[in-house]
Amino acid sequence: MSSVQTPQSSSTSSKSSGNALLDVTARAVMYYQDNKTTVYGAIAVLVLLALGAGGYFVYMEQQSGVAAEHLGRIMPVYEAGDYQRALDGVERLDPTDPRSTQPGQADARLGLLDIADQYGGTSAGNLAAFYAGNAYFNLGQYDEALQMYQSFDKESNFIGASTYAAEATIYESRGSYERAAELYLEAADAYESETRSPVYLIDAARAFEGADNLSRAEELYRQVADEYPESPAAADADVFLARLEAKRAASS
Repeated sequence: MSSVQTPQSSSTSSKSSGNALLDVTARAVMYYQDNKTTVYGAIAVLVLLALGAGGYFVYMEQQSGVAAEHLGRIMPVYEAGDYQRALDGVERLDPTDPRSTQPGQADARLGLLDIADQYGGTSAGNLAAFYAGNAYFNLGQYDEALQMYQSFDKESNFIGASTYAAEATIYESRGSYERAAELYLEAADAYESETRSPVYLIDAARAFEGADNLSRAEELYRQVADEYPESPAAADADVFLARLEAKRAASS
């Protein structure tokens, strides 16, 4: 995945460093979710048939496969950094277009927005909303990015945490520090990690500091220093605590 260019904030580099891993993880989660559905499919079909809902279940299974196929076809466009075309989809190329000679390039492809809209009840459709948010983010269209991130059904994993953090970045860039801090805390709760959790807590503390909630900011800085002493974020926490003390001294 190409690096997501976030709105300017002091922790931009820390949030963008995980973008490649985020996309890899997203594909892995989609694969797991789709196959998990298949594994449980036989048992679930029997139960649903007994309840008279077998037809609906089969339909949703078919929809899941179709959605995954559509997502797989548009992802090369997204990964090439052609974010607008990834959002809108690709029309069938004219045979005279030089790109039509490349394998798989001539065929029409459904865009992320349509996949998310038409197949929102499937794991692939849900991930399409996530990727659409990232595409809008890269295009600097933060209102649209926020809408797609909020529509994404977040789970307690790396992708969910990263989505909360992306939402927080947008709110923080607009001066909505309290809301940003809450979302950074959601990110920390969604994915417990020795590397990412302290970063999200530092981000939350910085946002609380921006909202002049210095006591909450201090609490989180100290939490990082105490609970993650070996992490790079712990060193940042010590620096920010010293800055916080200086700010208090200057205002007294």
